[in-house]
Amino acid sequence: MSENEIKVYIETVPNPDCIIVHVNYEISNAVIENFMRPLRDSSERYLDKIGPLGTKIVRELFSLQGIAEVTIQPYQLHIQKGKLFDWVKLKPAIKRILNKQGLPYVEFEETLWQHFVRVIKIRWETIIKKIKMLIARILSKVHLPYHNQ
Repeated sequence: MSENEIKVYIETVPNPDCIIVHVNYEISNAVIENFMRPLRDSSERYLDKIGPLGTKIVRELFSLQGIAEVTIQPYQLHIQKGKLFDWVKLKPAIKRILNKQGLPYVEFEETLWQHFVRVIKIRWETIIKKIKMLIARILSKVHLPYHNQ
């Protein structure tokens, strides 16, 4: 896959009723907008803010039975389903909606365990760096006696 290709992947998050769809292509003109089922007449002005692509995606997501809430940002969709609906049925429909809008889906899903490991690794590496810096600072201030043998 080249650097200029559009990439889309779905991240599984700790809340089993939510997923985050990451996109490397701008899908919204607004910083962040939130929509809940059912879309109301008052939603129109916010749909205008996100632009034509974001509007199509939001409208089509709400055409799916089970989608309860959608939050859209320039490079991200946060989708929440109703508790009694299943991602096994919803994800293929979400992928079709994205493909229809010219956003090809890349098969990548981060499980909760993978997310946990990734976050812990990042935090552990940060802690190790801070400890090394602290040790270096302490050692720079300590003058060890020189022994000439």
